[in-house]
Amino acid sequence: MADKIALISGIAGQDGAYLADFLLRKNYRVIGLCRRATREALWRLDHFGIQNQVEILECDVRDYPRVEDILKKTQPHEYYNLAALSSVTGVWERPLEAFQTNCDAVVNMLESARRYSGETRIFQASSGKIYEQEKLETLRVTEDQSEFKPIDLYSVTKLAAHFSVINFREQYGLFAVNGILFQHESPLRPDTFVFKKIIKGVADLKKGNKKYLELGNLNVSRDWGFAGDYVRAMWMMLQAKKPEDFIISSGEQHTLRELLKVAFEALGIKDWEAYVRVNSDFIRKRDTSELGASNERIAVSLGWKPEYSFLSLIERMIAYEMEQRA
Repeated sequence: MADKIALISGIAGQDGAYLADFLLRKNYRVIGLCRRATREALWRLDHFGIQNQVEILECDVRDYPRVEDILKKTQPHEYYNLAALSSVTGVWERPLEAFQTNCDAVVNMLESARRYSGETRIFQASSGKIYEQEKLETLRVTEDQSEFKPIDLYSVTKLAAHFSVINFREQYGLFAVNGILFQHESPLRPDTFVFKKIIKGVADLKKGNKKYLELGNLNVSRDWGFAGDYVRAMWMMLQAKKPEDFIISSGEQHTLRELLKVAFEALGIKDWEAYVRVNSDFIRKRDTSELGASNERIAVSLGWKPEYSFLSLIERMIAYEMEQRA
C-alpha cells in the first residue's frame, strides 16, 4: 500500500516524468494531470516504464471546477504544479493562454486547496527568469540580495504566480512553496531549448545527418543542471518543517562555447568551430549575457546538492542521443 498520495500537474513534461519516477520509488501513489491522456502525450512516462503505474486524469488546470473536484476526491498529501506554457516565444504568441495557465491556474490550485484540502503541501515551479534583467551583462542571483525584474511576458506570468503562492501562504497558513528553478536539462527536454538542440545537433553531425549547427550568441552563459537532481529538491522542500522558497540551481555557469566544446569532444571531434555557424536572427537582444544563481541556501537548509556535473550531464545526454541513432 502506498505511503502517500502525490498529485502532479504537468505530468507529461520532462520534470513531471522524472518526479513521477522519483516518487514511485518512494512508494507514493502518483496521480498525474494532463490535458490529453494519450500514449503519445505521455511518452516520457514510457521512457521510465511507469505509464501503467501512474493514475492519469485528464484536466486543464485552467478549469477551476475540475481542479476543485480532483482535490476534493483525492486529498493528496503533496501537490506539485509543474504545468506551464514555458516557451518564451509561445507566450508572446498566446498571451491570454499564458496568463491563464501560468498564473490563473495557480490561484485555482491554491484556492481549491485552501477550501477543500487544507493539509496538502504545495510545490509551485517558479522560474529563475523572474530575476533576469534587460541588457544586463552579468547577473549572479542570491536570494537575499537579488531583485525580481522580469523582462518578458513568460517571466511576468511566473512572477505573478510566485507572489500568489507567497500571499496564500502568509494569509491562510498554507504549506505552499516556490522552487525557483534555473535551467535544467535531460534526454527528455523538448528540442526547442538550446541545450537539447545542441546535443541533438552534435549527434546528428556525428552520424552524418547534419552538416553544421546554426546558433545565436555563443558567449551567453547560463546555469544548467540535471532535471533528475531538481525534482529531488522539489520533494525535499515539501518534507521540510516549515514552508520556504528556495533557488534550485547547479551553482555554476557555462557558456554555449563550453557546451559545444564538451559535446563535440565527447564524440571525438576537436575542431567544433568548423561545424558551427552564428545566425544573428537567433540572438535575443534583451537577454542577460551571463545568468547564474547560488544554491548555497538550499544546500545549508535542506542538505540538497546536485549529483550531476556539467560534464556528466552532457555525457549522459550525448549517450542517449547516440543510442537513439544506433
